[in-house]
Amino acid sequence: MMKLPEVIQLGKHPWIRAQLLRQLFDPKVAANLRECVSLPGPYAPEYGTWTQDNLEQHSLFSSLMLHGYNESKLRHQKVDVACNGEGIQVDIDSGGNIGVRNGLHRFCYSLALGITDLPAKVVYRDPEWTAKLQRLYDACGQHYTYQAIPHPDLDGWAVGQKELRLKAVADLFESKGVKNLVDIGGGYGSFGCGTAPFLDWVQIVELSDLGVEWSRWRSCHQGTRNVQVLQKNAYDFMPMGSTDCIALLSVMHHLIHERGEAAMTGLLRLWRSEGRLLLTENPAPGEPILNVRPEATSWMQHEVERMLNAGWRLLSELGRDGGFCEPRVIRVWEAL
Repeated sequence: MMKLPEVIQLGKHPWIRAQLLRQLFDPKVAANLRECVSLPGPYAPEYGTWTQDNLEQHSLFSSLMLHGYNESKLRHQKVDVACNGEGIQVDIDSGGNIGVRNGLHRFCYSLALGITDLPAKVVYRDPEWTAKLQRLYDACGQHYTYQAIPHPDLDGWAVGQKELRLKAVADLFESKGVKNLVDIGGGYGSFGCGTAPFLDWVQIVELSDLGVEWSRWRSCHQGTRNVQVLQKNAYDFMPMGSTDCIALLSVMHHLIHERGEAAMTGLLRLWRSEGRLLLTENPAPGEPILNVRPEATSWMQHEVERMLNAGWRLLSELGRDGGFCEPRVIRVWEAL
């Protein structure tokens, strides 16, 4: 049975910090924060000219600055009495968005001080959000996702693949002048959304309902507004003529299993365009996944020859992706 945490961490994911600051930094809160930051120190004589409310807020800021976020110390010092000793409390709406209902000042001050260890008690979760997580739980097999999803409700779930490819790919794209990308079989959008900040636009092509749902969620919450998620089978997709790069990362063996080598060769020939790049990342011969995808074994053993036959020459290798239990080589191909 799916279990969700009673206490979540607010400081781990950048989108949460950005979202909550937009929601919470009304003029009054911003003014209080500026006042506390501008005070010279805990023993300043200016204390005598401040109201009791300002004194309490400055004591909170000072405690956070000296000790970090320590709830027991805050209670012992009787700091931030408006919290009633409850700490930060949040609600989670139907889209997974987080709203602070208690602990507004300590949250804002902690962020201003660069504190990221911010535990918060979840008071309410919208049933639609819980149902969304339940679908993921049921489809993936208990508390597990293939690609990490950046939400505190999922921080404790096991992950099948860690996203470690972005730095190498960013350097490649810069050197080759790549401005856009089509990510075929994009899963939950980890790679596609991860590359979006240094590209003009990204298309994620994914067939599964679950992949489309979470790719769109990721794009929205990471603020990547240049990402389009399309629900299509790769064999029914034709990239735009302006596409600079196509990614087939850990998906080609599934496509070969679906329709065979001849269909894969034909698809790759259709996707050729002058100057276009193609990224592949396939299981190495002997990986267990090929036991259930035996049709792909021959292709993986003779990949350079098969790709050349399809009209693509090997340009370079980016090295091994250590995000997998058995690291896979990322290869860069150029259309002939």
